[in-house]
Amino acid sequence: MDGHVPIMVQAVVRFMERCPEGLIVDGTAGGGGHLRALRAGFPDRPLLAVERDPARAEALAEEFSG
Repeated sequence: MDGHVPIMVQAVVRFMERCPEGLIVDGTAGGGGHLRALRAGFPDRPLLAVERDPARAEALAEEFSG
């Protein structure tokens, strides 16, 4: 989207493996890097993405609404 490279993606996914089942919230969704990794690692868990930039939020909604 903007060339941003998320950091610590695998560490976040490993951390979430220890968390109870349920909703995963990404409070700074940005370009969606962590969301993609979390969706791949936990395909059956619901995700909630928070993004204050309307253009990014719209792009994420289009990507993840399928």
